[in-house]
Amino acid sequence: MSNYTGNLSDEVTEAKLNSLAAEYASLKEVHLSPDGDNERNWSGSQSNNNLLTWLEHTVQVEINAPIYLVWNLWSDLEQMPRWMKWIDSVKVLEDEPQLSRWKFAFGGFHFSWLSRIQKLVLYHIIQWESVDGSPNRGAVRFYDRHDSTIMKFTVAYAIPGILARIMDNILVGRLVKSALQGNLEQFRDYASQMHSHYKSSATQRF
Repeated sequence: MSNYTGNLSDEVTEAKLNSLAAEYASLKEVHLSPDGDNERNWSGSQSNNNLLTWLEHTVQVEINAPIYLVWNLWSDLEQMPRWMKWIDSVKVLEDEPQLSRWKFAFGGFHFSWLSRIQKLVLYHIIQWESVDGSPNRGAVRFYDRHDSTIMKFTVAYAIPGILARIMDNILVGRLVKSALQGNLEQFRDYASQMHSHYKSSATQRF
């Protein structure tokens, strides 16, 4: 997938960016915390279905952009196909915005699932789990490093047991993890480009 080359000002206006920065600053003053967030082993839960084999991967990236911008860009789920390989589309349900329909396409394989946001702590974590379709769950965590943001992405997904017996799970895992890391790096470049755009615009005004 190529790097984003569209009109950056169409994505997040400068006024909105300033508003996000002010909102995040005010939340820091009241000591916003993850509210007991504990990292967990996703593949270990709900794995009693002998017909499924669960695989789990974690990838991480540091982004040269403030956390409020990174959060705002990532939480716009319908933009995911910009930087997520194999994700064909994401549609948030209008009447239930905590639900979203995802479509996956790779070669001749096509899958879809309905995902529900199980936990959302502003500027800290988005946790989800599929409620129908292809089984998957996971979380993305955000860590403020002042002038940069660290994102940690964990996903677990199930494959049918019959496929697990004929496929090399290690090879599949490496392929998927490599794609996930590439997704985060694609998003890193996009977010950094957005941040640079607004820094440049601000400088030109003075």
